[in-house]
Amino acid sequence: MSEPEQTPPTTNALPGPVPQLGTFVVQVAKDQVYRVPPPENAYLVERYCKRTKNRRRSPGLLCLIWILAAAFLLLAATSAALHFALRPAFAVQSLSVQNTTETEYDLTLSVWNPSRAMGYSYAAGGSAALVAVSSGAEIAAGETPGFDQGSRSTTAMPLALRGSGASPPKGAAALELTAKLRARPKLGKLKLWSMRMEVTCGVLTSALAGDGRILSQHCGTKLWL
Repeated sequence: MSEPEQTPPTTNALPGPVPQLGTFVVQVAKDQVYRVPPPENAYLVERYCKRTKNRRRSPGLLCLIWILAAAFLLLAATSAALHFALRPAFAVQSLSVQNTTETEYDLTLSVWNPSRAMGYSYAAGGSAALVAVSSGAEIAAGETPGFDQGSRSTTAMPLALRGSGASPPKGAAALELTAKLRARPKLGKLKLWSMRMEVTCGVLTSALAGDGRILSQHCGTKLWL
């Protein structure tokens, strides 16, 4: 009995995918493949660059902070000293009336600077006015002169005020003098910021002419930086 013929097994191998028309397959060597870094890497690099820039700028920034802090402390110390103890003190030394072609009021103020280290530079062009207390009318006005004052010293400041046309008070008179001026504190050769100063003096005189003299007075000074 003869053995039946064995037919070789058939393999149903599926054919590979057929590239579509217009599709190209490009093979690139491994050493030429470039990978795109993840987004978090870009964030880390940017953060590192910013930290490096901040470190480079930090000395200049610290220097600026120190300068501003020193200026603020100097301003605070000067303001406190001027407000509490070292503000200039004013007093009326003399007051008289000159009747020529027009009435002129001649005053002399004494300015006392109590500071041992700080001087003042007063600017010219401030305003001064003299008012009769009884009527409330302004009887004279003018400008303040400019002058420099050293530390721990007294300086005379003359004022020549032109009459406003109102008649001078007769006999004893109560007057109020207001002077508005600007001054700059000085530390050695260094001049600091300009400040506004308002001086108000209430004066009682025995008379404005002849042998008149000052019977009493009270002056106050206000400062604005």
